Amino acid sequence: MNQFLIFNPKRFGQLLRRDLFFASKRVLLIGAGIFTFLVLFALGSFWHRDNDLMEFHQRFFPIILLAGGILFTSSIFREAHQNQSGQIYLTLPASTLEKLLSKLLLSSVIFCVVVTTAYWLTSLLIGAMGSLIFGIDLPSFVPYDYYNRRFIVLFLILQSFFFLGAISFRRYSWVKTGLTAFVTAIVMVLIFALIARLIFWDLFNGWAISRYEVEKVVPSEGFDNFARFQLRHILNFLLYGVTPLLLWTVSFFKLKEKEI
Repeated sequence: MNQFLIFNPKRFGQLLRRDLFFASKRVLLIGAGIFTFLVLFALGSFWHRDNDLMEFHQRFFPIILLAGGILFTSSIFREAHQNQSGQIYLTLPASTLEKLLSKLLLSSVIFCVVVTTAYWLTSLLIGAMGSLIFGIDLPSFVPYDYYNRRFIVLFLILQSFFFLGAISFRRYSWVKTGLTAFVTAIVMVLIFALIARLIFWDLFNGWAISRYEVEKVVPSEGFDNFARFQLRHILNFLLYGVTPLLLWTVSFFKLKEKEI
């Protein structure tokens, strides 16, 4: 078996505990700061009888999850980029697959569960303060309702981008990853626009779509059903399934390249 793909459960568990130990200090400091901010902000909102209190959790949970997740994931390989600690980490008695899975599990599933649980506990405290001190009943935070589940899924997609960026960029990885994703998106839009211009040339007037020509096109019933139902499932599969797996696979080869 390829030495880079070896997976030993016992060794993986030890590596995961090690990564958890080194990440816990940073997470606790950041978490304490966020907790203090939330409590103080909530107290101020209760005091002023803010009209937006009913949307408190809808406003803050997505921000904390996404922004915190991006920053945490972007620093997940910080140890590997430092001169002395980088040599120690890259030569640890663990395969590339084990190192990747440990960091991946820590920055995706574990981070998401910890943040969601910590926010839920904080929401209970904030709700109790609002009810007992100010007589205001704040709506309960439901971690896995439809609204919050959408942001959890979005976080896992964004995590795959910034996870690759954390391996690829030595410093300011979250900034460089964001800029790279932005430029890539623009290039892809231009490529798709060029392809559409070449294929559907008769619907364009220069580079602008002619509304008159588009209105004359009557799609068949089969194409209409495909566009309404099947295409949506295909795009969801590509976005939610293929994209993260592809980026995590590329991340594996980038980490393998660093070890070599």
